[in-house]
Amino acid sequence: MAVEAGEEVCGAVAGAQSELGRAGADVNWTGAGKAHVTLKFLGETDGAMVPAILGACRRIAGSACGGEVELAEAGTFGGGTPRVVWIGLRDRPGVLARLAAAAEDAFAALGFARESRPFRAHLTIGRVRSSRGARALLQAVARLAVQPARFPVRSIALVHSTLAPGGSAYEILERLALRPPDDPPTS
Repeated sequence: MAVEAGEEVCGAVAGAQSELGRAGADVNWTGAGKAHVTLKFLGETDGAMVPAILGACRRIAGSACGGEVELAEAGTFGGGTPRVVWIGLRDRPGVLARLAAAAEDAFAALGFARESRPFRAHLTIGRVRSSRGARALLQAVARLAVQPARFPVRSIALVHSTLAPGGSAYEILERLALRPPDDPPTS
């Protein structure tokens, strides 16, 4: 389950990737138009579970309000040997954190394991393929000033991802509108 990043941030994401690409690290950069916030990764899932998963997503969307988030700092996951390059998000209204918490609860009720790490709102902008240039990449990330940009959070999407040699391919199974901010939930 994810929130798609709006077109409003594509330029900033592409600019960050271009700047970081100069480090010469072995990174598979995510297409700027594919940027999204993963709220809950379900992993390999039995197709028979899809109706229950969609039902959970519909309940989450019907009870959650949208909002707006903005790009923040760049970072990596993986410590001294980075695996993922990301741009963090300022989630001041807490919309992404609330959606992630609701997803954890809803999918735990369906038998999916809870995430052991705390939720950190971010857009994955690249996956590191090898250690080549890792030090230069870490230095470039530390120096990067992310271009300011905001995007609205108006919907959630159930996304099917398929790993491919050139990066992940994403298929939106269903996109569900969130309530406008301060709109009471429907019964």
